[in-house]
Amino acid sequence: NACRHRGTRLVDEATAPQPCKGIVCPYHAWSYGTDGACRAIPLQNTVFPGLDRAEMGLRPLGCRVMGGLVWVVPQRGAPWPADDGLESVCADFDALGLGDDHPFATHVSQVAGNWKLIMDAFFESYHVKRLHKDTIAPFFLDGVAVADRQGAHFRNAVARQGLVDLKGARPPLARMRDNVTFSYNLFPGVVVIFSPDYVNVMTLWPVAVDHTTVIHHMLIDAAPDTPEAQAHWQRSFDMLIGGVFEAEDLATAARVHKGLADRPEEELLIGTLENGVAAFHEAVDRALAAIQHV
Repeated sequence: NACRHRGTRLVDEATAPQPCKGIVCPYHAWSYGTDGACRAIPLQNTVFPGLDRAEMGLRPLGCRVMGGLVWVVPQRGAPWPADDGLESVCADFDALGLGDDHPFATHVSQVAGNWKLIMDAFFESYHVKRLHKDTIAPFFLDGVAVADRQGAHFRNAVARQGLVDLKGARPPLARMRDNVTFSYNLFPGVVVIFSPDYVNVMTLWPVAVDHTTVIHHMLIDAAPDTPEAQAHWQRSFDMLIGGVFEAEDLATAARVHKGLADRPEEELLIGTLENGVAAFHEAVDRALAAIQHV
């Protein structure tokens, strides 16, 4: 996603996907086809005499489509990594129908806190009835949740109020969404949450120790086909972003960051409903240690 001339970013990450015939760099108007080939360079013979345009296509990256999402290896020429549990995760995504969903809206948040503190909130449900008491708490049972690992990744299931109706039953995964909220924490910094009628995909991008960019996508079953449907989903999206994620989850991560900055040596307690938090930080430590030994 960078022009081969001076490195200008070509497509903004928050831009909604849309059909196009090509990509034009906004800086000097170098243009590229959807296959990445360089189509045109203004004043090429004058400014770049002898340059072979065929050699100036966009740099390719390895990618795959699995579980309804596009996965990219960010290093040019790097091999596709050995399976770290992602194929198991994507099998769940297929069973939950993620690939059939429609991208409804995207929002970018700037958080004055460390990225790991944002991830922490999605490893435990202990906070749901308390932090979210004025928003989504009424939909959930208190402290009824299970979690497991899928390789390097984490899978959580949090019970909703209707779970009592499923006792003794083993319905397909997709049919359980009315009674269970499934969330997947993809290591290191992606969260995918399956609610009954929509999906949230959040990617976390550390900017500094105390600054994280969070890109939040909402997917729904199908594109709204009436003004009333559009308004309904827009209200839902605004409530989730402004009322739940930004005002509660992300704001709390920033408050935790401030608290820890004031007392950096403070020993923290991890309860039985928060084991995923400890497991996540241990995984981060192992990953950093492996990089340092390379």
